[in-house]
This record gives sequence, structure tokens and C-alpha cells, in this order.
Amino acid sequence: MPAFPSIEKPFYAIAGAGGAAVERVRARVVTLPDSLKEGGAQVASRSIDLTAKAQTQVVGLSKHAGAITVTVRKQVEVLPGELRRHLDGLNTKASGAYDGLAARGATAVAGLRGDSVSLPDAEVADVPEALQTDLPDATDDDIPDAAAE
Repeated sequence: MPAFPSIEKPFYAIAGAGGAAVERVRARVVTLPDSLKEGGAQVASRSIDLTAKAQTQVVGLSKHAGAITVTVRKQVEVLPGELRRHLDGLNTKASGAYDGLAARGATAVAGLRGDSVSLPDAEVADVPEALQTDLPDATDDDIPDAAAE
């Protein structure tokens, strides 16, 4: 018969691991009822703590929501007046720019025609600074020939 190697050591290792597992399971089974009692008490205590914390947060949020409501109401009351003021300012700026562009255009057209234009001082004063630059004099070379097109 052929000689088989000894399998005692691996067998004993498996048996030892099984024995350790059984001991741990038995120890857990013995301590399980006590652990469940302690866990239940912890759950009840934690539940009470969390309920109290949630109630405190609800009260705090309610107060905060009230403060936000007051702030929003004040802003809503002020907003129409602020919008009117901004729109009036924009209207004034746009009107001034429009008048300034019209005055500049009248001067440019008069210059091309060879006429001199006398604008009232109020219209010249309304021309925005960015538009108050002198235009170069137009020459006949600058005017396109309608017949050439």
C-alpha cells in the first residue's frame, strides 16, 4: 500500500476552529437576553432624547419662520417704491441719451448739407459726455454715388 501523508494536523486545525466557533456562539446565546434588555433601554432613552431635540428644533424653526415672514413683508412693502425710483432714473437717462443722439444726428446731417444748425442750449446740454465728440467734416468722397451702385 502506498504511504499517505499524515492528515492529523489539518484535521485538528479544522476541529479547533469549529470548537472555537461553537464556544463563541454559546457565549453569545448566554449574553443575548441581557444585551437585548440593555439595547431596548438604550433605544427607549435615545427615542426620548431625539423626540425632545426634534420638538426644540420645531420651536426654533417656527420662530425663525416668523422672523423671515416679517422681513419679507417689509421688503415687499418697499419694493414697489424702489422699482419706481429705478425706472424713473432709467427713463430719465434713456430720454437724455435719445435727445443727445437726435442733436448729434441733426448736427451731422446739417454738416453734410453744408448748413449750420443752431440747437437750443438745453438740447446740447443733454448730450451724454460719451457722445460729445467732434465729427470729422464730410467730403464729397465720403458720400456714395447712387449712380455707381
